[in-house]
Amino acid sequence: MRLIRQKLVYLAERLEKLESFLVPSFEEYTKEPWRPAAVERMAQVVIDTIIGTNHILLRACNKPPAASSWDSFRRVRELGIINPELAKRFVKSYVGLRNRIVHLYEPLDDRRVFETVQKLVKDARGYLEEVAKFVESEEQSAEGGED
Repeated sequence: MRLIRQKLVYLAERLEKLESFLVPSFEEYTKEPWRPAAVERMAQVVIDTIIGTNHILLRACNKPPAASSWDSFRRVRELGIINPELAKRFVKSYVGLRNRIVHLYEPLDDRRVFETVQKLVKDARGYLEEVAKFVESEEQSAEGGED
């Protein structure tokens, strides 16, 4: 669980960095040319960190590796680590955003990125809380089993 805790600390740090780039309006978001690129990069790092954490969670639970990023959310949800709605939002919105950023399938729509990242921050915080609760529960169970 130590590695998962380290990932959660890193995720919290990256989320703070991402939030520092966010502004209330789309006009402000596009006013400075560096801001959309910085937000895209930090969003990618946040999503990649969460996907990586999913893979570590599966390994910690002695489960086989996930076949894909999408599958990692399904499997972590099935283990009861994150709630179904949160897993669904990551699969439907954020993994796709990450892939569009990384692979440049098409030009990114700044407005869509702006709107999606606002939601991502909230959901990433939810993920952080749910995984932290799971880790705490597992650690307490392990301590109880040592008596």
